[in-house]
Amino acid sequence: CEIDIKGPIKIQLFPSPKVVLEEVSFRSTAVNSIFVKDSWQLASANIKKLRLNLSWAALLKRKFDIHDFELDSPIIVLKSVSASKKESLQQESVNQDHREPSNFSLKRFQIKSGKLIIDDHSRKQINVEGIDLSGFIDGIKGPGELSGKFQYDKMDVSFNISAFDAGQTIPVKGAITVRSNEQIFGPASFKGHLDLQQTGSLKSHLMIEYGKNSLLLDSKTDLEKKRTHLTFSSEKIVYQDCHLLNLKAAVQIID
Repeated sequence: CEIDIKGPIKIQLFPSPKVVLEEVSFRSTAVNSIFVKDSWQLASANIKKLRLNLSWAALLKRKFDIHDFELDSPIIVLKSVSASKKESLQQESVNQDHREPSNFSLKRFQIKSGKLIIDDHSRKQINVEGIDLSGFIDGIKGPGELSGKFQYDKMDVSFNISAFDAGQTIPVKGAITVRSNEQIFGPASFKGHLDLQQTGSLKSHLMIEYGKNSLLLDSKTDLEKKRTHLTFSSEKIVYQDCHLLNLKAAVQIID
């Protein structure tokens, strides 16, 4: 990885450690050759300004406590990386490290005017622009909050997501609003939990409410096989003059 800093560098030690970098760029110089599956890899990143503020009190206690972390106008480019080894090697690559995670917290983070470019060789390039994010996470197990907005394919999406103290089952709630062609859809609110208890899978149980409509969504994603099974159910859904009663449906998504 190559790192280039063209702008000024400011380092402050007291009263708290603080680093400010301007015109920072990262560039990957080699493709990781150990992947057994197609995946994404950071190709490059350009950041107008990076700010990082730590805490001496936490560092002296061997805790990584970040008070402020800001990225101004970052442009992140991800590229797809093809698998380089046979699927039979997959089990050998599984991380067997079960150590307790390090103690850290991120009191406040903010991303201003960001852009994400996803370059997939087999698909059209994806551009997500106008990314504004802010939030916090108090340790790996939470609680945490993420709110923000972004633009994608002529749509403006805003959201707020909260996660609470949890182990492998994480209670979550939030809301999403979409603006497209001068029309506003939302806010659609959701509340439920994510289940991470089973290795290699992600389950969710969410109640979604939009206006007077409510929908129960259950999902299970097999991370190894890249398959997601969704089930929907609702007693009644009303849209304009249409009424849908006792809805039950199942969908399977295969990547």
